[in-house]
Amino acid sequence: MALIAHNKCLMSDPYASEQAVLKSLSSYGWSNGNARVFFNEQAVAGVIRDPVDFVRRESDRIASLFKGLTVMPCFTASTTVGSIC
Repeated sequence: MALIAHNKCLMSDPYASEQAVLKSLSSYGWSNGNARVFFNEQAVAGVIRDPVDFVRRESDRIASLFKGLTVMPCFTASTTVGSIC
């Protein structure tokens, strides 16, 4: 299995898209306060500081869960402006 990571993921820099995420949550009925609390909790808990290290560790984690599965970590760097997620 190939596990592909990239550098334009929301979790690479969640704060860059904070307002867009909050607006999206509120468009689905979230109160501003609940949306902000949720975003802050998720941003701190899930931020990926080093996507190359993340994909390596995640590949090892997945391979340990599924004995016999070979997981190949792959990384692609996007130089275009905007998200590729």
